[in-house]
Amino acid sequence: MTINMQWSDLKAFAIARSLSIQYVIANGFYYLAAIDGSMEVTAQIPIVSPTPSGSDQSDFETNFMPAANSSPRGNVVQVLGKDTLVLCPFGVSFSAPANQSTTYSYALTSAVFLRGGVLFASPGTLGDQLTVQIVDVNNILGAGANYVVATYVNGWYVMPNQQNAIEDISVSSEIPAGLYVNFIYNNTSPTQATQVIVNFLSYQGSV
Repeated sequence: MTINMQWSDLKAFAIARSLSIQYVIANGFYYLAAIDGSMEVTAQIPIVSPTPSGSDQSDFETNFMPAANSSPRGNVVQVLGKDTLVLCPFGVSFSAPANQSTTYSYALTSAVFLRGGVLFASPGTLGDQLTVQIVDVNNILGAGANYVVATYVNGWYVMPNQQNAIEDISVSSEIPAGLYVNFIYNNTSPTQATQVIVNFLSYQGSV
């Protein structure tokens, strides 16, 4: 979205968001922009020589021009979390029999941070669904046995025989060792079993 406004309004927008004002000089004008993600505000200031005291031109040249034209920041900031995290992906594979819902449980042997994963289901059937939960089977957290800590994927429709990827821009909170990742796969084929492979993009704290 781009909005044209007066210099005073553009200046206030840039100050409030700590933005570097962008400018070009053309046809006797400063063409100005302040960009914050998808939001862009613009203004124009005529160039007069000598610069009039107390004018918009003087304000821009004195207070903003020296720090202008730094690269504008994007509207997405990728956050992985602690600097001590190291990549440590893992995967599971299981068979989902025809015409039923199958739950496959994977015990986490060490604490992990999850960021996403890739699923491959072969042959798979249009209409198959996947749910992924973190479950405290053994009451490690004290909320009761088989307590569902989180549901990361809820009834996601699977695209058969191709990569199905989900990836966040940041990692989850740390998931303690001893919890289980439950994969609930609903195979809608009346006759054919499906082999399911899931590879997780995950991190561990470095030693």
